[in-house]
Amino acid sequence: MASKAKKIAALVDYAANECAEAGIRFELRNTASVGDRWTGGFFSEEDRELVVAAKMEDFEQFVAHELCHVKQWQDGVHKCDDAYDDWWKWLSGEKFLDPATVITYTRMVSLCEMDCEKRTVKLLEQFGLLGQKSRREYVKTANAYILCHEIARMQGRWPVAGRTPMEIEKIWGLLPSKFIKDVGRVPDDFLAATLSSCY
Repeated sequence: MASKAKKIAALVDYAANECAEAGIRFELRNTASVGDRWTGGFFSEEDRELVVAAKMEDFEQFVAHELCHVKQWQDGVHKCDDAYDDWWKWLSGEKFLDPATVITYTRMVSLCEMDCEKRTVKLLEQFGLLGQKSRREYVKTANAYILCHEIARMQGRWPVAGRTPMEIEKIWGLLPSKFIKDVGRVPDDFLAATLSSCY
């Protein structure tokens, strides 16, 4: 049986090859975060690049997640880039959006992330990087990430960096180990815990 390090190396090689074939620049950056927001990775359709922070814990999950955004783009599913950009600009106060547009964009981004997370689970399982327990935990944190967009919309800002609900087990642990059905409905206990610990 291959070690975890070998499985991660195989995933990274696969991601690099897939990106090369798609004309996407692939970079593992020797940092703990990347981009203009504290994040473990990103895919930019406009700049044709996929960048992941190699010093981030479980960085292989970010490689898989961002590669799945590339796959969405190739499949014509990744159509939320403009909405995502405008949503983040609204969240940071750089752009005005009317409330109905904010709700629409939040749902678009959340559904795009939901599709990406489902693909990510399959990809990580394909490379033997998710066991039964880690799969349950991954889906719970993915649900937290997806719902975090709705809470950010309500609050008008993203949670404090380093204290997001995806990073606090007592918060993400409240969520189901199967993917949520409604990206716009935040469970009361999860909402209360997120507001008290992450804002």
